Amino acid sequence: SPLHHPLICSSLYSPISKATLFVILYIHIIYAALQVASLHHIGDSAAAAIHPQLSDANPLRHHTTPLNKDSTPLSRHLQPVQYIIQFNHYNSQENLFDLFWREYKRIQHRQCHHLMQERGRTFFAAEESRNHLRIDHHITSHPKSQRDTRRMHSNVPFSQKTIPSANCKNLHKQLELEAPQLVFRNTSFIQKHPSTDFITVQFLESNSSVSTEQPHTDTPRHPQFRTFFHCIAQQAPNTHTHHHIKRIFRNQQIKQSLLHSPFKTRSMGATDPVTALNAEELWKKGFQGQDVHVGIFDTGISRLVEDSDHFEHIVETSVYTDKEKTAHDDLGHGTFVSSVIAGKSDQKCRGFAPKAQLHIFKVFTKYQVSYTSWFLDAFNYALHSGINILNLSIGGPDYMDQPFVDKVLELTAHGIIFISAIGNDGPLYGTLNNPADMPSVIGVGGLDARGKIASFSSRGVTTSDLRRGYGRVKPDLVTYGQNVPGFHSRGGCQKLSGTSVSSPIIAGVVTLLSSVVPSNIRFPFLNPGSVKQILQAGSIRIPEANIYEQGAGQLDLIQSYNALLKYTPKISFFPDTLDLTDCPYMWPHCAQPLYYTGMPMILNVTILNGVSLTAKMRECTFISNSRSSMLDVDFTFDRVLWPYSGWLGVKISVNTMGRTFEGDTSGVIRCKIKTPPTKIGENTAGLFVVDLPLKVHVIHTPPREKRILWDQYHSLQYPPGYIPRDDLNIRDDILDWNGDHLHTNFRDFFIFLRKNEYFLEILNGDLISFNPAHYGCLLIVDPEEEFSVQERNTLEEAVKYGGLGLFVFADWYNRDVLEKIVFFDDNTRSKWIPITGGSNLPALNGLLEPFGIAFGNKIYDGNFKFGSDLNGRFSSGSSIAKFPGKSLMGYASLRDQTHSLIFNRHRSEYEVPIFGLTTFGEGRVGVFGDSNCLDSSHRTSAEQCFNFAETALKFLSKLSRTPDSELRRNMKYIDHDLGFMTLDTPLPESTSDLIDLYSSVPREDRVRAAPLNSTEVWRQLSAIRQREEKSLQNHIEGPAVVLIPLFAAIFIVISMVYIVFSRSKFHLQPHHLHMTP
Repeated sequence: SPLHHPLICSSLYSPISKATLFVILYIHIIYAALQVASLHHIGDSAAAAIHPQLSDANPLRHHTTPLNKDSTPLSRHLQPVQYIIQFNHYNSQENLFDLFWREYKRIQHRQCHHLMQERGRTFFAAEESRNHLRIDHHITSHPKSQRDTRRMHSNVPFSQKTIPSANCKNLHKQLELEAPQLVFRNTSFIQKHPSTDFITVQFLESNSSVSTEQPHTDTPRHPQFRTFFHCIAQQAPNTHTHHHIKRIFRNQQIKQSLLHSPFKTRSMGATDPVTALNAEELWKKGFQGQDVHVGIFDTGISRLVEDSDHFEHIVETSVYTDKEKTAHDDLGHGTFVSSVIAGKSDQKCRGFAPKAQLHIFKVFTKYQVSYTSWFLDAFNYALHSGINILNLSIGGPDYMDQPFVDKVLELTAHGIIFISAIGNDGPLYGTLNNPADMPSVIGVGGLDARGKIASFSSRGVTTSDLRRGYGRVKPDLVTYGQNVPGFHSRGGCQKLSGTSVSSPIIAGVVTLLSSVVPSNIRFPFLNPGSVKQILQAGSIRIPEANIYEQGAGQLDLIQSYNALLKYTPKISFFPDTLDLTDCPYMWPHCAQPLYYTGMPMILNVTILNGVSLTAKMRECTFISNSRSSMLDVDFTFDRVLWPYSGWLGVKISVNTMGRTFEGDTSGVIRCKIKTPPTKIGENTAGLFVVDLPLKVHVIHTPPREKRILWDQYHSLQYPPGYIPRDDLNIRDDILDWNGDHLHTNFRDFFIFLRKNEYFLEILNGDLISFNPAHYGCLLIVDPEEEFSVQERNTLEEAVKYGGLGLFVFADWYNRDVLEKIVFFDDNTRSKWIPITGGSNLPALNGLLEPFGIAFGNKIYDGNFKFGSDLNGRFSSGSSIAKFPGKSLMGYASLRDQTHSLIFNRHRSEYEVPIFGLTTFGEGRVGVFGDSNCLDSSHRTSAEQCFNFAETALKFLSKLSRTPDSELRRNMKYIDHDLGFMTLDTPLPESTSDLIDLYSSVPREDRVRAAPLNSTEVWRQLSAIRQREEKSLQNHIEGPAVVLIPLFAAIFIVISMVYIVFSRSKFHLQPHHLHMTP
């Protein structure tokens, strides 16, 4: 404040002139304004540093804004927004626009009218400006006339239109805000998807009123809806008055990428898959894919290749991109994929099915940009074009783009066989891409030139199913994916690597095999279920690769051909055997045996239905091969299997009969599945009995100290919400989407602990759903979910009275940084707001409050070392702000990453507390500020801290009475009772209520730590200081403090005796009289 300046303060008591005072104030105001401007500039730079897509160098950042007659922008904040509206019922003879507008008026009058009585109705007056209509917001107390809204679909402008308030939930507050400006595209307001139940509504929306909803949802997720369509989306699904609207989605840019590997391996020779898979053998028999229609959704096809003699049958090409009006392939990806499927057999780079009928769909621009509505249009046209097989060499992590997923299911239900690449995000596990992760889609992985699983090929499990217990097996199978030859867009051949080239190999093989079946019975004899069964039956296992790397194994064309010749429609399971002793194929399930009192082992089995589109699961039972079953096997499943597939959850545990048993035990899971009549005229349904063999290894229950419980329940990942990456240094991957599971991105840590003979069990329920007496330590790593009060109380009792060890690995959480990483995403045309930080520290601090522990809100980065091999990388972690006394504290010199991200300036701090060990009643507690050193994402072995974590685990699980001696030497002992507390790093506070949309813990039941009170902190620090001074005084001056009073007393006594003696002697002396004569 300028008034705190010493010169101004002195001027209050000196005869300084008023003019001088005002000059000083003016200088301070200018200085403050410059500081604010510089901070804004620094903040923008920091945001660009965190998110490269926010940089001006990114072409997707620049938007074209509609111009008025004077060629000036209507608004520099306007953003084009599209909504996809799905209807419950559809009549092909009914105008979808009339249906939409009739439904809108119904919702407007019945749902929002009562909210607008006091403040009047909200209207938008339209003013034509070239091909756009500018909508200005104003409020009036009397309704104005409205014209036929169907003219919005034509080129005739309209003048006025009644539109409900931007926020039907809270009108009064919303009307006080700056109203959004909307611009309707007059020429293409409504885009109809032919013969479907979707329409697309497009308009321009003010950037200041952009929805803060989370991306990729079927309904907006934020409680505030700032546009008319948000109001409709909120009201329509929740009211009985609507008859037609089912859901409303934002038309987002497809979060998929073309899955070719970015690197080239020139040391390996080219792999000709046609020769390697012996496709010529089927050519000799006259099978070359004739009369099979294949759709290719990609970047189009090169004119040079299309016009030349490279393909025999290109039936049609269609374009679904806005700006690129021709099917010409500038990128070359679509041309290459098409040649792998159906390149002519006399070319150097041949395809598998040269006589196939190709349908080319251009759904990606040369910049790899696409929108959901483009795919919906292309899917609908493919459905009516007679497509039999569809190749998608694309993929992305978003398995919740609901319109896209629903349309894939719809086409699958019509018998179209989808083949899709699983992604190039390997070798990390939990990196499957959508739509390859869907049960009804054939997900394809890649092999390198040596026939091994390619390092770039994504791995399972499917993270979309982790919240239900465990993921499904993917990929379905693998084939060549490195240095595969194909057509170049400018002529000749080229070599590419990636699962993008693996997928068309499978598509070409399926096309080739389809031509083997006579055309009169070909489809639906070949359907999405039967084709996958045939391919997997002909696959060959790859040694030393597990099921989540290879699926059923490597494609073998000849064996698949033989399987096709013998095939009869059936229902089967994949995997077809649950042999949990078969290593390494059944890893990780074979990596650890079962035992009594252990957490159930959960497996997710895919059901393949080659008989019919739908089926009903009646029941599943377990039949043991021994007289007395030692296993309890429970099941969860969908009652209705659709389309051509389903899933079966298997939960296996050892009962009391097996508490003293050690060895292998087996049995059969038998399921009864009912199918509808398969032939016209049949009245009886089919009943299939399908067996799934099961074999497990059982051991005696391990000692408690060796049993570690991993908390999976409190982990959340993208999607559905924007959960940012734990390591803020990784700028090219801003999302946390790998599952945070022991078998995905923490897989290496799981293998390390198993080698050290620990037994790790996964907790899929809350903290009150397990028996703490069975475990030596509970591991809570990178939690994003909320904790309840009951969980906190249960955990406190388990540690204090039950002797449970607790080891917590946290991550960053800082309010300012969370605000910096909010960004407007051009892909989804919406703001992305993180629902939490790297971990949910406000909730975690609430859980740890009974132990006197809390993490601060500063973010640190650097290296730590607590011994010769007890070291690792500390990446975007938190420091400890509060810790109890009589404990060990570990410190490290780190870089203040918070300062770097916000102010773009580096600052180092010494003696940062990041690791603590303490005892609490009968149990022990350890906390560490970062989980990244346990995470295999973007990590090298040198950066991981497995030895450090295992050393701490020994103490926490009571394998050792005291911490490791080397660990103790590098930590400091807090000897006083009041503990450690600092004001430099305050506790993090929750920034928004977005977590409410994803948390399963009710708001009223959540825990929150009390903020650090400055008065209390200084009181405790003063008490600590006084106690230390007293202790120091007692230590140094203890003997003197006792002797000084004694010597003083002796001195006083001696002095008194002397005085008394002196006076007595004076009185005893004789008196002489001196007289004068």
